[in-house]
Amino acid sequence: MAIPVAHGPCIHDCAFTARFVIVLDLPVTFSFRALLAGYRFPFRWNPRHGARVGLLPRQGDGADILRCEVDPCFVFHIANAYEDADGQVILDVIAYATVFTAIGGGLDEPGRLGHRIPSGFHGNWFPAHDPSGMV
Repeated sequence: MAIPVAHGPCIHDCAFTARFVIVLDLPVTFSFRALLAGYRFPFRWNPRHGARVGLLPRQGDGADILRCEVDPCFVFHIANAYEDADGQVILDVIAYATVFTAIGGGLDEPGRLGHRIPSGFHGNWFPAHDPSGMV
C-alpha cells in the first residue's frame, strides 16, 4: 500500500496496536548528494522534512492515515506500542534529537525513552555509556 510522503524518508520500522499500524515519518531522508559523494548510507538529517507519526487504521488504506506532528527526532525501532484505556496510542521508543548530521553519518547524541502520541513527548534521558571509554 502506498502512503504519500515527501523527501524520501527513511521509514525504518513500524508497529501495530489493536486499531492502528504505526508508521514513523521522521526527518532522516534520502540524500542524492550523499549518494553521489560515495557514501554507502545515503540518508541524512533533513530539518525541512518535519516529524510525524502516522496512525493508519488497520482496515484502512494510505488515504486514511492520521498524521500526528511531533518534535523532530529519529527512532530506529519501536520497542512496544499499545492503546491505553483512553484510546491514546503509547509508543515505547528511544528517540534521538538528531542523527546523521555529520558528513559520515552516525549518532549525534544519546536518545530518550518513552513518548506519548499524540499528546506530546515525555520520558527520561539515558546517557550513553561505554565501559571501554571509546565513546
